[in-house]
Amino acid sequence: TGGYSVTSMAQVVSAELTAQGISNPVLVGHSLGAKVAVRLASGMMQAERVVTVDMDPYFDVSTIPEDSPLEHHIDTLITGSDRFEALALAIGRNLPFVNPLALATILPALAEATARGDRVLPRVALDPEIKTLLRQRETPRTAELLSTIGVPVHVVRGAYSGILSPETTAQIAREVNAFAGAETVTQAGHAIPFENPQGLAMAIASILARVARNTENSAADPAVT
Repeated sequence: TGGYSVTSMAQVVSAELTAQGISNPVLVGHSLGAKVAVRLASGMMQAERVVTVDMDPYFDVSTIPEDSPLEHHIDTLITGSDRFEALALAIGRNLPFVNPLALATILPALAEATARGDRVLPRVALDPEIKTLLRQRETPRTAELLSTIGVPVHVVRGAYSGILSPETTAQIAREVNAFAGAETVTQAGHAIPFENPQGLAMAIASILARVARNTENSAADPAVT
């Protein structure tokens, strides 16, 4: 209905949570899903807190030139690539492989093409609306929403992520009033849910356990209001 905009996806999630009778949830989202979570908690529904997983709120793909390395990276990892150069560039720059399903198609095709001596890879079918989404400027921007969000925001990043750097994490801590702490998942880049799902689960469990302890301490201390 609303395409693939962050707002339209947030509306779908909100409707499903309402249909399931879930209220005041802890919203956890990875990458684009984290932007959806932030959008949900910014006036669309009541949430207890937000956990963003390896999401750079300041990054805007629409500003990246079409012929840039990052555009090649996105093309390679989401759609497959018709250029060996694009795949080599992604690997050479240690960029995160964000779509294992795409890789599962790309790498066997690369092996077969190499065996045949071909210089062209088959492409993976992609809904054109996803490409449109990647080129659209976010409105409102996630960084703007985070700066005014009214619930605690926790940040999780992959230790060798090429998307969310330690410097950007520190910027979030400085600029987001509701910032509630950061966790780093080892042995993972951007694709934390695929590369180290146990580490991600442990990071989220640690956040929730810390919140529970703080809540208990506040309830036990009459001086805390």
